[in-house]
Amino acid sequence: MYYKCIAIYRKNAYTVSEEKTMMTLRLDEQMEQEIEQASSVLRISKSELIRRSVRNYLDGQIGKIDPWEAGKDLFEQFDSGMQNLSIDRKRIAAEMVAEKFK
Repeated sequence: MYYKCIAIYRKNAYTVSEEKTMMTLRLDEQMEQEIEQASSVLRISKSELIRRSVRNYLDGQIGKIDPWEAGKDLFEQFDSGMQNLSIDRKRIAAEMVAEKFK
C-alpha cells in the first residue's frame, strides 16, 4: 500500500509565540484526496484542516469516556452460571484445582 506523508503543526500551548512543532503523518491515497477536497471546499490549508480535526476529536474523546462505556461490550459477555462466584471465588478455585489433580 502506498502512503504519502503530510506534515502538520500544532501551536505550543505553553508559550505566547506562534512556535509550532512539526509532525509526520502517513495517509493512504484516498484519505489524502478527501483531505485535499475538504480543504479546498473550506478554503483552508490541509494542515489547518488536520489540526481542527484532531482538536475536535480530542475535545470529544479525552476525559469523556467513563469506565462503563469503555468496557460495556465486554461486560456480561461470558456467564459461568454460578451465582455465588464473586463471594466464594477462593473456595471454588481450590475445588477446581483439587478436582484437576485427583
